[in-house]
Amino acid sequence: MILSLRRQPFKALYIAFDFVGTVLVRAPIWFLLSIPKSWRPRPSWSIKDSFLIQLLRHLVSTRVRISLTTESNCPNREVGALGEDIQCVWVDPVPKLIVGDLAVWSRAASVSSDYVQGYWYGKSRAIVSGIALPGEKILYSLHGGAYTSGTAHPSGTNAKVIQQLIHLDSSLNRAFAIEYRLSSEMSNHFPAALIDALAGYHYLVNTMGFKPSHIIVEGSAGGGNLALALARYLIDYYGHSEVPDLPDVPGSLILLSPWVDIGLAPDESHLEPTTTSTRSWLVSDYMFGPQCPMTSYSKQVFVGPHGIDVAALNEYISPSSRHPLLELDFEDFPRTFVSAGAAENLLPQIRLLRDRMIQDLGYDDKGSEKRGKITYHEALDASHNCLALPFAIHEGARRDLLLSLGEWFVDRR
Repeated sequence: MILSLRRQPFKALYIAFDFVGTVLVRAPIWFLLSIPKSWRPRPSWSIKDSFLIQLLRHLVSTRVRISLTTESNCPNREVGALGEDIQCVWVDPVPKLIVGDLAVWSRAASVSSDYVQGYWYGKSRAIVSGIALPGEKILYSLHGGAYTSGTAHPSGTNAKVIQQLIHLDSSLNRAFAIEYRLSSEMSNHFPAALIDALAGYHYLVNTMGFKPSHIIVEGSAGGGNLALALARYLIDYYGHSEVPDLPDVPGSLILLSPWVDIGLAPDESHLEPTTTSTRSWLVSDYMFGPQCPMTSYSKQVFVGPHGIDVAALNEYISPSSRHPLLELDFEDFPRTFVSAGAAENLLPQIRLLRDRMIQDLGYDDKGSEKRGKITYHEALDASHNCLALPFAIHEGARRDLLLSLGEWFVDRR
Protein backbone atom coordinates (compact mmCIF):
# COMPACT_ATOMS: atom_id res chain seq x y z
CA MET A 1 0.00 0.00 0.00
CA ILE A 2 2.78 2.43 -0.90
CA LEU A 3 1.28 5.93 -1.07
CA SER A 4 -2.18 4.33 -1.22
CA LEU A 5 -3.75 6.92 1.09
CA ARG A 6 -2.10 10.14 -0.03
CA ARG A 7 -5.30 11.71 -1.42
CA GLN A 8 -7.97 13.42 0.65
CA PRO A 9 -10.33 12.61 2.30
CA PHE A 10 -8.80 9.13 2.69
CA LYS A 11 -5.57 10.55 4.08
CA ALA A 12 -7.30 12.54 6.84
CA LEU A 13 -9.55 9.63 7.78
CA TYR A 14 -6.63 7.23 7.94
CA ILE A 15 -4.59 9.58 10.14
CA ALA A 16 -7.52 10.06 12.54
CA PHE A 17 -8.31 6.35 12.88
CA ASP A 18 -4.64 5.44 13.11
CA PHE A 19 -4.05 7.99 15.89
CA VAL A 20 -6.96 6.65 17.94
CA GLY A 21 -5.91 3.06 17.34
CA THR A 22 -2.32 3.78 18.31
CA VAL A 23 -3.18 5.63 21.52
CA LEU A 24 -5.89 3.23 22.71
CA VAL A 25 -4.68 -0.14 21.42
CA ARG A 26 -1.18 -0.32 19.96
CA ALA A 27 0.71 1.77 22.51
CA PRO A 28 -0.59 -0.13 25.57
CA ILE A 29 0.23 -3.46 23.89
CA TRP A 30 3.74 -2.31 22.95
CA PHE A 31 4.34 -1.13 26.50
CA LEU A 32 3.16 -4.41 28.05
CA LEU A 33 5.26 -6.43 25.61
CA SER A 34 8.29 -4.33 26.53
CA ILE A 35 8.19 -5.18 30.22
CA PRO A 36 9.59 -8.76 30.13
CA LYS A 37 13.17 -8.71 28.82
CA SER A 38 12.64 -11.91 26.89
CA TRP A 39 9.84 -10.26 24.89
CA ARG A 40 11.80 -7.20 23.85
CA PRO A 41 13.36 -7.06 20.35
CA ARG A 42 16.76 -7.12 22.10
CA PRO A 43 17.07 -8.24 25.76
CA SER A 44 19.66 -5.52 26.38
CA TRP A 45 17.18 -2.79 25.50
CA SER A 46 15.40 -0.76 28.14
CA ILE A 47 11.62 -0.66 28.29
CA LYS A 48 11.81 2.84 26.82
CA ASP A 49 13.92 1.78 23.82
CA SER A 50 11.76 -1.25 23.13
CA PHE A 51 8.54 0.76 23.25
CA LEU A 52 9.82 3.73 21.27
CA ILE A 53 11.36 1.65 18.48
CA GLN A 54 7.98 -0.02 17.90
CA LEU A 55 6.31 3.40 17.93
CA LEU A 56 8.86 4.83 15.51
CA ARG A 57 8.51 1.81 13.26
CA HIS A 58 4.76 2.38 13.12
CA LEU A 59 5.21 6.09 12.37
CA VAL A 60 7.50 5.21 9.45
CA SER A 61 4.91 2.71 8.19
CA THR A 62 2.17 5.33 8.46
CA ARG A 63 4.22 7.85 6.53
CA VAL A 64 4.68 5.31 3.74
CA ARG A 65 0.93 4.95 3.35
CA ILE A 66 0.15 8.66 3.26
CA SER A 67 3.27 10.20 1.71
CA LEU A 68 6.95 9.50 1.21
CA THR A 69 7.74 13.21 1.26
CA THR A 70 6.95 14.32 4.80
CA GLU A 71 10.38 15.91 4.69
CA SER A 72 10.14 17.56 1.31
CA ASN A 73 12.45 19.41 -1.00
CA CYS A 74 12.07 23.06 0.07
CA PRO A 75 8.44 23.69 -0.94
CA ASN A 76 8.70 27.47 -0.46
CA ARG A 77 12.05 27.85 -2.25
CA GLU A 78 13.42 30.16 0.41
CA VAL A 79 16.85 31.70 -0.02
CA GLY A 80 18.85 33.56 2.60
CA ALA A 81 19.24 33.30 6.35
CA LEU A 82 16.96 30.77 8.08
CA GLY A 83 18.24 31.40 11.58
CA GLU A 84 21.29 32.30 13.58
CA ASP A 85 23.44 29.58 12.06
CA ILE A 86 21.70 28.43 8.83
CA GLN A 87 21.85 29.90 5.32
CA CYS A 88 20.10 28.74 2.14
CA VAL A 89 21.75 29.20 -1.29
CA TRP A 90 21.32 28.14 -4.90
CA VAL A 91 23.94 25.95 -6.57
CA ASP A 92 24.55 26.26 -10.32
CA PRO A 93 24.19 23.25 -12.66
CA VAL A 94 27.33 21.48 -13.89
CA PRO A 95 26.50 20.00 -17.34
CA LYS A 96 30.16 20.07 -18.44
CA LEU A 97 31.13 17.70 -15.61
CA ILE A 98 28.79 14.95 -16.83
CA VAL A 99 30.86 12.60 -18.98
CA GLY A 100 31.45 8.91 -19.60
CA ASP A 101 29.04 6.46 -18.01
CA LEU A 102 27.34 9.27 -16.09
CA ALA A 103 26.39 10.93 -19.38
CA VAL A 104 25.06 7.63 -20.73
CA TRP A 105 22.98 6.97 -17.60
CA SER A 106 21.62 10.52 -17.52
CA ARG A 107 20.43 10.28 -21.13
CA ALA A 108 18.78 6.92 -20.45
CA ALA A 109 16.93 8.39 -17.47
CA SER A 110 16.19 11.73 -19.17
CA VAL A 111 17.82 13.73 -16.39
CA SER A 112 20.22 16.65 -16.62
CA SER A 113 22.01 19.00 -14.29
CA ASP A 114 19.78 21.74 -12.87
CA TYR A 115 19.83 24.46 -10.24
CA VAL A 116 19.62 22.95 -6.77
CA GLN A 117 19.40 24.36 -3.28
CA GLY A 118 21.87 23.83 -0.49
CA TYR A 119 22.04 24.72 3.20
CA TRP A 120 24.94 26.07 5.20
CA TYR A 121 25.08 25.06 8.86
CA GLY A 122 27.53 26.80 11.18
CA LYS A 123 28.45 27.13 14.82
CA SER A 124 27.61 30.84 14.67
CA ARG A 125 26.17 33.40 12.24
CA ALA A 126 29.60 34.92 11.65
CA ILE A 127 30.95 31.76 10.04
CA VAL A 128 27.88 30.12 8.53
CA SER A 129 28.68 31.06 4.91
CA GLY A 130 31.41 32.76 2.93
CA ILE A 131 34.55 31.95 1.00
CA ALA A 132 36.77 29.28 2.58
CA LEU A 133 39.43 30.49 4.97
CA PRO A 134 43.02 29.25 4.49
CA GLY A 135 43.21 25.62 5.60
CA GLU A 136 39.52 25.50 6.57
CA LYS A 137 37.77 22.11 6.73
CA ILE A 138 34.16 21.53 5.76
CA LEU A 139 31.57 18.77 6.24
CA TYR A 140 29.61 18.04 3.05
CA SER A 141 26.43 16.24 4.11
CA LEU A 142 24.20 14.00 1.97
CA HIS A 143 20.95 13.16 3.75
CA GLY A 144 19.32 9.74 3.92
CA GLY A 145 15.86 8.62 2.91
CA ALA A 146 16.34 5.83 0.34
CA TYR A 147 16.46 8.44 -2.46
CA THR A 148 12.68 8.96 -2.10
CA SER A 149 12.38 11.03 1.08
CA GLY A 150 14.40 13.17 3.46
CA THR A 151 15.73 16.68 3.13
CA ALA A 152 18.76 18.88 3.69
CA HIS A 153 16.41 21.53 5.13
CA PRO A 154 16.81 22.28 8.87
CA SER A 155 13.34 20.83 9.50
CA GLY A 156 14.62 17.33 8.66
CA THR A 157 16.39 14.74 10.78
CA ASN A 158 19.63 15.24 8.87
CA ALA A 159 20.08 18.63 10.53
CA LYS A 160 20.36 16.82 13.86
CA VAL A 161 23.13 14.61 12.47
CA ILE A 162 25.01 17.62 11.08
CA GLN A 163 24.91 19.55 14.35
CA GLN A 164 26.27 16.58 16.28
CA LEU A 165 29.13 16.06 13.82
CA ILE A 166 30.37 19.64 13.49
CA HIS A 167 30.61 19.94 17.28
CA LEU A 168 32.93 16.93 17.48
CA ASP A 169 35.90 18.77 15.97
CA SER A 170 36.99 22.23 17.09
CA SER A 171 38.56 22.81 13.68
CA LEU A 172 35.27 22.06 11.89
CA ASN A 173 33.09 25.18 12.03
CA ARG A 174 30.45 24.61 9.39
CA ALA A 175 28.76 22.14 7.07
CA PHE A 176 27.02 22.25 3.71
CA ALA A 177 24.08 20.00 2.78
CA ILE A 178 22.75 19.68 -0.77
CA GLU A 179 19.01 19.33 -1.47
CA TYR A 180 19.41 16.69 -4.16
CA ARG A 181 16.43 15.63 -6.22
CA LEU A 182 14.30 12.77 -4.89
CA SER A 183 13.15 9.92 -7.12
CA SER A 184 9.48 9.32 -7.90
CA GLU A 185 7.49 7.19 -10.32
CA MET A 186 7.80 9.81 -13.05
CA SER A 187 11.10 11.63 -12.55
CA ASN A 188 14.55 12.02 -11.00
CA HIS A 189 15.76 8.47 -11.46
CA PHE A 190 19.43 7.52 -11.13
CA PRO A 191 21.74 9.42 -11.66
CA ALA A 192 19.82 12.64 -10.79
CA ALA A 193 20.93 12.62 -7.14
CA LEU A 194 24.55 11.91 -8.12
CA ILE A 195 24.54 14.85 -10.55
CA ASP A 196 23.22 17.14 -7.80
CA ALA A 197 25.79 15.85 -5.30
CA LEU A 198 28.49 16.52 -7.89
CA ALA A 199 27.16 20.08 -8.36
CA GLY A 200 27.33 20.69 -4.61
CA TYR A 201 30.87 19.35 -4.41
CA HIS A 202 31.95 21.49 -7.38
CA TYR A 203 30.37 24.51 -5.66
CA LEU A 204 32.42 23.92 -2.51
CA VAL A 205 35.70 23.56 -4.41
CA ASN A 206 35.44 25.89 -7.40
CA THR A 207 33.09 28.57 -6.03
CA MET A 208 33.75 28.62 -2.29
CA GLY A 209 37.44 27.74 -2.51
CA PHE A 210 37.68 24.67 -0.27
CA LYS A 211 40.52 22.29 -1.01
CA PRO A 212 39.23 18.76 -1.79
CA SER A 213 41.57 17.34 0.86
CA HIS A 214 39.80 19.50 3.47
CA ILE A 215 36.31 18.23 2.58
CA ILE A 216 34.68 15.45 4.61
CA VAL A 217 31.78 13.91 2.68
CA GLU A 218 29.20 12.44 5.05
CA GLY A 219 26.20 10.36 4.07
CA SER A 220 23.50 8.53 6.03
CA ALA A 221 21.68 5.48 4.63
CA GLY A 222 20.89 6.39 0.99
CA GLY A 223 23.17 9.38 1.46
CA GLY A 224 25.99 6.97 2.28
CA ASN A 225 25.35 5.22 -1.02
CA LEU A 226 25.47 8.61 -2.73
CA ALA A 227 28.73 9.57 -0.98
CA LEU A 228 30.38 6.41 -2.31
CA ALA A 229 29.04 7.04 -5.82
CA LEU A 230 30.34 10.62 -5.76
CA ALA A 231 33.80 9.52 -4.60
CA ARG A 232 33.90 6.78 -7.25
CA TYR A 233 33.03 9.22 -10.04
CA LEU A 234 35.71 11.67 -8.93
CA ILE A 235 38.26 8.85 -8.78
CA ASP A 236 37.26 7.51 -12.20
CA TYR A 237 37.34 10.83 -14.06
CA TYR A 238 39.58 13.29 -12.19
CA GLY A 239 42.41 14.44 -14.44
CA HIS A 240 40.67 13.49 -17.69
CA SER A 241 41.07 16.06 -20.45
CA GLU A 242 37.32 16.08 -21.17
CA VAL A 243 36.54 17.36 -17.65
CA PRO A 244 39.37 19.73 -16.66
CA ASP A 245 37.20 21.41 -14.00
CA LEU A 246 36.33 18.18 -12.18
CA PRO A 247 37.59 18.45 -8.58
CA ASP A 248 39.88 15.92 -6.94
CA VAL A 249 38.70 13.27 -4.46
CA PRO A 250 37.61 14.48 -0.98
CA GLY A 251 39.90 14.06 1.99
CA SER A 252 37.66 11.56 3.77
CA LEU A 253 34.23 9.92 3.96
CA ILE A 254 31.80 9.23 6.80
CA LEU A 255 29.22 6.53 6.03
CA LEU A 256 26.48 6.21 8.66
CA SER A 257 24.45 3.01 8.18
CA PRO A 258 24.92 3.20 4.39
CA TRP A 259 22.41 1.53 2.05
CA VAL A 260 24.81 -0.19 -0.32
CA ASP A 261 22.88 -3.00 -2.02
CA ILE A 262 19.96 -1.69 -4.08
CA GLY A 263 19.65 -4.77 -6.27
CA LEU A 264 17.29 -7.67 -5.71
CA ALA A 265 16.92 -9.07 -2.18
CA PRO A 266 20.20 -10.86 -1.36
CA ASP A 267 20.77 -14.54 -0.76
CA GLU A 268 21.18 -14.75 3.01
CA SER A 269 22.74 -18.22 3.23
CA HIS A 270 26.12 -16.66 4.00
CA LEU A 271 24.99 -15.30 7.36
CA GLU A 272 25.88 -16.80 10.71
CA PRO A 273 23.57 -19.50 12.16
CA THR A 274 22.36 -17.07 14.84
CA THR A 275 21.31 -14.57 12.19
CA THR A 276 20.20 -16.77 9.32
CA SER A 277 18.04 -14.09 7.73
CA THR A 278 17.15 -10.45 7.96
CA ARG A 279 14.06 -11.52 9.89
CA SER A 280 16.21 -11.34 13.02
CA TRP A 281 16.47 -7.56 12.50
CA LEU A 282 12.94 -6.81 11.33
CA VAL A 283 11.58 -6.39 14.86
CA SER A 284 14.63 -4.58 16.20
CA ASP A 285 14.93 -1.91 13.51
CA TYR A 286 12.50 0.90 12.79
CA MET A 287 13.45 0.76 9.12
CA PHE A 288 12.14 -1.99 6.87
CA GLY A 289 13.92 -4.99 5.41
CA PRO A 290 15.09 -5.51 1.82
CA GLN A 291 11.91 -7.31 0.74
CA CYS A 292 9.27 -4.96 2.20
CA PRO A 293 7.03 -2.86 -0.10
CA MET A 294 8.60 0.45 0.97
CA THR A 295 12.12 -0.71 0.14
CA SER A 296 10.99 -2.28 -3.12
CA TYR A 297 9.23 0.94 -4.10
CA SER A 298 12.32 3.05 -3.39
CA LYS A 299 14.51 0.68 -5.39
CA GLN A 300 12.17 0.67 -8.39
CA VAL A 301 11.71 4.44 -8.65
CA PHE A 302 15.40 5.12 -8.02
CA VAL A 303 16.70 2.84 -10.79
CA GLY A 304 13.79 3.78 -13.08
CA PRO A 305 14.37 2.87 -16.73
CA HIS A 306 17.71 1.21 -15.98
CA GLY A 307 15.86 -1.72 -14.38
CA ILE A 308 16.30 -3.35 -10.99
CA ASP A 309 18.40 -6.17 -12.47
CA VAL A 310 21.03 -3.65 -13.58
CA ALA A 311 21.34 -2.28 -10.04
CA ALA A 312 23.10 -5.44 -8.86
CA LEU A 313 25.74 -5.06 -11.59
CA ASN A 314 26.45 -1.34 -11.18
CA GLU A 315 29.22 -0.44 -8.73
CA TYR A 316 27.81 3.09 -8.43
CA ILE A 317 24.46 1.74 -7.20
CA SER A 318 25.23 -1.48 -5.31
CA PRO A 319 28.84 -1.69 -4.08
CA SER A 320 27.76 -4.50 -1.73
CA SER A 321 26.01 -6.54 -4.39
CA ARG A 322 26.81 -10.26 -4.29
CA HIS A 323 26.20 -10.72 -8.00
CA PRO A 324 29.06 -12.86 -9.37
CA LEU A 325 29.46 -10.61 -12.43
CA LEU A 326 29.94 -7.39 -10.46
CA GLU A 327 33.44 -5.98 -10.82
CA LEU A 328 34.61 -3.27 -8.44
CA ASP A 329 37.44 -2.17 -6.23
CA PHE A 330 38.06 0.64 -3.76
CA GLU A 331 41.60 1.55 -4.72
CA ASP A 332 42.31 5.29 -4.38
CA PHE A 333 39.28 5.82 -2.11
CA PRO A 334 39.98 8.24 0.75
CA ARG A 335 40.11 7.55 4.46
CA THR A 336 36.66 6.33 5.50
CA PHE A 337 34.66 5.90 8.71
CA VAL A 338 31.88 3.30 8.41
CA SER A 339 29.25 2.75 11.09
CA ALA A 340 26.39 0.30 11.51
CA GLY A 341 23.92 -0.72 14.17
CA ALA A 342 24.12 -4.34 15.28
CA ALA A 343 20.31 -4.46 15.34
CA GLU A 344 19.64 -2.92 11.92
CA ASN A 345 18.51 -4.81 8.84
CA LEU A 346 21.25 -3.28 6.65
CA LEU A 347 23.95 -4.88 8.79
CA PRO A 348 24.91 -7.75 6.40
CA GLN A 349 25.48 -5.44 3.43
CA ILE A 350 27.37 -2.89 5.56
CA ARG A 351 29.68 -5.61 6.88
CA LEU A 352 30.31 -6.75 3.32
CA LEU A 353 31.14 -3.17 2.32
CA ARG A 354 33.54 -2.96 5.26
CA ASP A 355 35.28 -6.17 4.24
CA ARG A 356 35.61 -5.12 0.61
CA MET A 357 37.01 -1.71 1.51
CA ILE A 358 39.46 -3.18 4.03
CA GLN A 359 40.65 -5.66 1.41
CA ASP A 360 41.72 -2.77 -0.86
CA LEU A 361 42.49 -0.02 1.65
CA GLY A 362 43.44 -1.77 4.88
CA TYR A 363 42.03 -1.49 8.40
CA ASP A 364 42.98 1.57 10.44
CA ASP A 365 44.66 -0.24 13.32
CA LYS A 366 46.15 2.36 15.66
CA GLY A 367 48.58 -0.21 17.02
CA SER A 368 50.06 -0.97 13.62
CA GLU A 369 52.99 0.83 12.02
CA LYS A 370 51.32 0.64 8.61
CA ARG A 371 47.80 1.90 9.17
CA GLY A 372 45.01 1.43 6.67
CA LYS A 373 42.24 3.82 5.68
CA ILE A 374 39.10 2.12 7.03
CA THR A 375 37.65 2.67 10.50
CA TYR A 376 34.58 0.61 11.42
CA HIS A 377 32.20 1.09 14.34
CA GLU A 378 29.33 -1.28 15.06
CA ALA A 379 26.95 0.04 17.71
CA LEU A 380 25.92 -2.82 19.99
CA ASP A 381 22.21 -3.64 19.69
CA ALA A 382 21.48 -0.29 18.02
CA SER A 383 19.01 0.29 15.20
CA HIS A 384 19.61 2.13 11.94
CA ASN A 385 21.64 5.38 12.16
CA CYS A 386 21.29 6.09 15.87
CA LEU A 387 22.55 9.67 15.38
CA ALA A 388 19.26 10.52 13.65
CA LEU A 389 16.93 8.86 16.17
CA PRO A 390 14.44 11.04 18.06
CA PHE A 391 13.15 10.60 21.62
CA ALA A 392 16.64 9.89 23.02
CA ILE A 393 16.52 6.28 21.76
CA HIS A 394 19.76 4.26 22.11
CA GLU A 395 21.50 7.04 24.04
CA GLY A 396 24.36 4.76 25.08
CA ALA A 397 25.00 3.62 21.51
CA ARG A 398 24.82 7.20 20.28
CA ARG A 399 27.39 8.36 22.84
CA ASP A 400 29.74 5.51 21.92
CA LEU A 401 29.45 6.32 18.21
CA LEU A 402 30.11 10.01 18.81
CA LEU A 403 33.13 9.12 20.95
CA SER A 404 34.51 6.92 18.17
CA LEU A 405 33.86 9.63 15.59
CA GLY A 406 35.48 12.24 17.81
CA GLU A 407 38.65 10.15 18.05
CA TRP A 408 38.60 9.68 14.28
CA PHE A 409 38.28 13.44 13.73
CA VAL A 410 41.21 14.14 16.04
CA ASP A 411 43.31 11.43 14.40
CA ARG A 412 42.79 12.85 10.88
CA ARG A 413 44.16 16.30 11.70
